[in-house]
Amino acid sequence: MNHLKCFFILLFALPTYAITLKNLALLSTAVLVVSDDPALQKKCKLTPEKISELSQNLKASVDVKIEKLTDGDFKIIAERAPTCETDCTCNLYSLASEAKNKKNELLSEKASHETHKDRLLCITKIKNICELLQKIK
Repeated sequence: MNHLKCFFILLFALPTYAITLKNLALLSTAVLVVSDDPALQKKCKLTPEKISELSQNLKASVDVKIEKLTDGDFKIIAERAPTCETDCTCNLYSLASEAKNKKNELLSEKASHETHKDRLLCITKIKNICELLQKIK
């Protein structure tokens, strides 16, 4: 009985990590960069088929996350709009806003101007892009 009690204490004491839209945007940026870079594909041992699978899995996660966003989340997204290009979140924030009929012109404008070069800058902060991509479920 004591072992069972310890198990439940440990189980509920483990930290839980929320997947945020910002985290999903980083993953999305990483997938886009790797899909455009044969050297990174080779380094991460990713085939076009595997990249497609990662992309589909990520899309499913994004759809679930967008569905769960609250008005409070959209307030935060609106506050982040002026600087969204610094972490390549403009596209995903814009997508979420449009999906929930909370269109944000600033996000839409910035998302439409994001380039491959911008995405490369955003992923320079990632220590191990291959390891990050393995986190896509």
